[in-house]
Amino acid sequence: MGTILALQGDKDSGKSTTIGRLYGMLVKSNYSVIMNRRTYKGKPSHDFVVILERNGIKIGITTYGDTPYLILKKLNILIDADCLIIVCACHEAGETVQVLINIDGYSVQFIPKTKDNEADAQEMFNKLEQLTKKDTKS
Repeated sequence: MGTILALQGDKDSGKSTTIGRLYGMLVKSNYSVIMNRRTYKGKPSHDFVVILERNGIKIGITTYGDTPYLILKKLNILIDADCLIIVCACHEAGETVQVLINIDGYSVQFIPKTKDNEADAQEMFNKLEQLTKKDTKS
């Protein structure tokens, strides 16, 4: 079973910024970048979809999280790419949460967004480190 780490927060609360910082931390920690879609219509974009790998485990990351349609569309890209771990954004309640709960084959861990983007990114980084180490032993 896969794992989804969902950063929960209101619209414009810094979810994408935090996940962007997490991505930077992972790259600096020698996670291999397999796919990098950080542009929209040929221009750099704040929202993105990327896939990284560590110890043979694919980790998908997407910042799209304000609408159920976009979450599902981006998650399907990551699921189709066989990502065992997925990091995404979502609201605190409502349809975006329901989309995540209804993804077959994945358990969801919700992480509440705080005002400290750096601390939130570090918390998610620590969870990814634990998940990738645990999964390499099984």
